[in-house]
Amino acid sequence: MAKSADVNGSERGGERAGRGVPHPTAEPTGADLGLTDGTKLVTNEGADAPENAGGAVGAEDAAGGAADGNKGRGKGGGRKGKDRTGDGGDGWLARLFGYILRYKRIVLVASGCSIAIAGIGVVVPLVQRTIIDGVILRGSQPVLPWACALIGIALLNFVVSRTRRFLGGSIGIEVQNDLRRDVFDSLSRLDGRGQDSLETGQIVSRSSSDINMVSQLIGMGPMMAGTILMFFSSLVAMLFLSPELTLVGLAVAPALLGVNTFARRKLFPATWDAQQKTGALAGVVESAVTGVRVVKGFGQEAQEVDKLDRAATSLFGARLRSVRLTARYNPTLSA
Repeated sequence: MAKSADVNGSERGGERAGRGVPHPTAEPTGADLGLTDGTKLVTNEGADAPENAGGAVGAEDAAGGAADGNKGRGKGGGRKGKDRTGDGGDGWLARLFGYILRYKRIVLVASGCSIAIAGIGVVVPLVQRTIIDGVILRGSQPVLPWACALIGIALLNFVVSRTRRFLGGSIGIEVQNDLRRDVFDSLSRLDGRGQDSLETGQIVSRSSSDINMVSQLIGMGPMMAGTILMFFSSLVAMLFLSPELTLVGLAVAPALLGVNTFARRKLFPATWDAQQKTGALAGVVESAVTGVRVVKGFGQEAQEVDKLDRAATSLFGARLRSVRLTARYNPTLSA
């Protein structure tokens, strides 16, 4: 009977693999959980990792020996993909744009506001020059029309800036909601063995802190785009007003670029290490809370407190290092 059951099980496994049905023991990757860093969360020997080539959820893996290989299908598209476990998949930025482009209307309005703000940044210095040269120095033009123009530009800048900030935050919140839903859907599709193999602390911490960071990044996107547009438009205006002063102002640009590059090489590992240790701390707390009866039953409270203290001290040191590096480089870049 046991042998017969094994044979039947093997036949059903082969049929499942031939039809491309996900293997029940397949392990998730960071892309499958909706995370943006492309990191593989867990690995099991002998199990193929599912792939989400579309940038969203809904990966279907053909188990070992399937003729058509691994397949990925999600909201971002139905493209076929190779197994990119551990190398970031199609790239976190491409997957993130797939989420953002679901809200094209909001993106277009926010982009238009950024362009308008850049135009306002160019017009204001030209109006000020006209007031100084034509009204104050030569007295050849009336002051009232130009003063009213400045007031109108200020009001327009207020409305456009407020709209841009509101829409940028709205996109970030919408994408954050989509990512959380996709993470939950991916976790819900796992069987018991797959869920037990995950590190709960990492899942809880990364699905909250990382997604919040993604939301903040998207919210800052329109402002960053407007800043870049304003830089180039202001450069044109500066060249028109005074080419000599423009060259003086651009003399520090290479130094700032070098400081920025060097700071990124230092800050990225520090912040990444802090994120990892945040997940480790959450894992310690989760294991102590879920096993509180076992801890009390065997009198291991002191051991759990020591474990939590070590994890918290490690996290404190990692975050303090990140803050120290930020304090070292940000004043130069903000000058």
